[in-house]
Amino acid sequence: MAESALQITHLPDSVTEVQLRTLFEVFGDTVGVELKKVARYNVGVIRYRSSSDCEQAVDNMDGSEFLGGVLRVRRLNINR
Repeated sequence: MAESALQITHLPDSVTEVQLRTLFEVFGDTVGVELKKVARYNVGVIRYRSSSDCEQAVDNMDGSEFLGGVLRVRRLNINR
């Protein structure tokens, strides 16, 4: 299985890495969670062991409501 990643945008300022991990680990085995500030916005990156887990997370979480906002979730290409 190839490792896959997704990016989450439209995150509130108050979000934490722990909250992101808790929210997204229900879709599979996560191998990394990052929360970055890009310009003025929070961007999350979640890495999964399995591409099918990543796909399931995107399908279920894109457009979902979280802490008063609507998340945008998309797959990232990982080049190794």
